[in-house]
Amino acid sequence: MSVNGTYQFGISNSWGVSSVFQTYDNVAHIPPPPNEEYFLMIFFGFLIVGFYFLGKIARCGKT
Repeated sequence: MSVNGTYQFGISNSWGVSSVFQTYDNVAHIPPPPNEEYFLMIFFGFLIVGFYFLGKIARCGKT
């Protein structure tokens, strides 16, 4: 059952005595969103490196 956002697992015997042996949080842990500046720097870095190697390949064909 869910109590205060947690799930508790246990057993109850015939006298009504219950024992909880495991408790899980019912809260979704969402990672923070990625940093936009970091993403843009990586994107433009790959773009520049790609254009560099594209130029190297294009120049290699003109011998």
